[in-house]
Amino acid sequence: MKKKLLQIPVFILLFSICASAQNIDSLARAIQSELNIQVKKGKAMGLSYAIVHADSVLMSGGAGFASFAEQRKADARTVYRVGSVSKLFTALAIMQLHEAGKLNIDASLASQLPGFGIRSETDAANKITPRMLLTHHSGLPSDLYCNMFSADTTLPQSLLPELNKTYMAFEPNQLYAYSNVGYGLLGLLVEAASGLSFEDYMQQNIFGPMGMINSSFEEPANIKNLIAKGYKGKKEYNEGFIRDIGAGMMVSSAEDMTHFMLMILNEGSYNGQSIIKTETFREMIHLQNAGNPYDNGKELGLCFHMNTEAVFKNAGLTYGHGGDTEVFHASVLFVPKYNMAAVVLTNSDKGAALRSKYDDLLLTKAIETLYNTKMKKDEEKWMAPCDKPSIPLENFAGFYATPLGLMEFSYSDNTLKTSIQGMKLRLFENKAGSLSARISLLGIPLPKMPDTFSIKIVGRDTLIYQGSNILGMKYTASPILQEWKNAVGKYELLNKGKNVFVPENLNIGMQNDMLIANFSMFGSKMSRILDCKDATRAVAIGRGRSMNDSFHIIQEDGKTYLWFSGYKYKLKEKN
Repeated sequence: MKKKLLQIPVFILLFSICASAQNIDSLARAIQSELNIQVKKGKAMGLSYAIVHADSVLMSGGAGFASFAEQRKADARTVYRVGSVSKLFTALAIMQLHEAGKLNIDASLASQLPGFGIRSETDAANKITPRMLLTHHSGLPSDLYCNMFSADTTLPQSLLPELNKTYMAFEPNQLYAYSNVGYGLLGLLVEAASGLSFEDYMQQNIFGPMGMINSSFEEPANIKNLIAKGYKGKKEYNEGFIRDIGAGMMVSSAEDMTHFMLMILNEGSYNGQSIIKTETFREMIHLQNAGNPYDNGKELGLCFHMNTEAVFKNAGLTYGHGGDTEVFHASVLFVPKYNMAAVVLTNSDKGAALRSKYDDLLLTKAIETLYNTKMKKDEEKWMAPCDKPSIPLENFAGFYATPLGLMEFSYSDNTLKTSIQGMKLRLFENKAGSLSARISLLGIPLPKMPDTFSIKIVGRDTLIYQGSNILGMKYTASPILQEWKNAVGKYELLNKGKNVFVPENLNIGMQNDMLIANFSMFGSKMSRILDCKDATRAVAIGRGRSMNDSFHIIQEDGKTYLWFSGYKYKLKEKN
């Protein structure tokens, strides 16, 4: 494999590595011991990990159980669902086909994917390109819930006719809105461009050439004895089939993922074989959304999320991706300055916290050991109120559409105040010129929050941000059409099937002269502010992931029905 020139003087590098080599075994033992302790504390049922450095595997292992009933221990060969880490491999396939001239990531998706279509108020749908899908800037809905995750096997192609029934959420390239739908379409595009099934293409062009013998998008019989069981708590749980396979259906092991990590660190080649060209790889880690005012500093490559870990702030460019299903959690992270990468895979709902903790902690410890340096995270400090506020917070009082529902911010004493799900939130200008928060629950103040908030006017939107993520969008009530007033009431779900993501107990009501859709999902209450577009369509107003989805009124045989995200509801009781 070709070597890369590190941004560290060679004599220091050699001295550090020689001096630290004797500590690698003790580091591996310490990591293994800590993971064993975490698993025994009930943080996860099982966990596997690996760290690579330069052209070799530095360490790998596992803790806990791949199957508790079978007393099968988790190790580096254990196979897990990797959730959205799958997207990196789908993106890799797209870029291979782009290199080969079989598709063009900057040409219209509609011209390259037969059957693709979605409604739009303009000609926006024809402007969507695969590049936009790769960066989650396509404007497509984030998800199409019906049959997205189900105990029944659902053909990936079934996504196409359902999309034709609804509208785009945003204009193409307007803003970042994470979309599983987009990567489901990229999986279909791989098939259309290659003439192969998605799984066959991946085996022949990616998994096979990289020696990833236990990785697949189909969980074939030959790896069944290696696949980890999923767990909710300590109870075994069988996850369903993911329709958008390119978005999250992949299974792999820490051992197999080391091959992928080595290929990425070597800028596209594995064991002397080119998987993608170096220039293609560099495009994948090139900042794609620079200057987008909506994205508020979020940095994205072609699929890769970049510079997300504060502990590596002084380590130059970092990139990676996480993945979460119901009970499986995964993360892969690259620190090219030190020629290192790590992967963490877990198989229980409680493993999410471990995945989040160890995806950077493993690399931090390894870098500190090998290079005799200290990776220091700049701790976010809670900032006290400023003496002379300059942000006109009174201008931002009002109603905000958020993923949690309607939030009303009132203004007094240089503070914006709101309440959500029993918690009171107060935002005030701090000494750094941004906003800090105080939170109380049932009147009891919670620890001071390090989170930084900001308020920005982008185009015609007034937005509250938490970091780079949009928390809410200011909204003023618009007229409610009579057809939607007639649709107010409680609805019965008609096509629940064996789906996992199911908006149940749907109720269309009115609050503060606004039309509100209330429903429950996974036992949690959710709501959306609906803005009437016409007599049969209203939009769940907002910005970012899962916002601006459309609700449709359908009249059949004198009865009122609603269509939302692939689900059909019947009006059963007027409010």
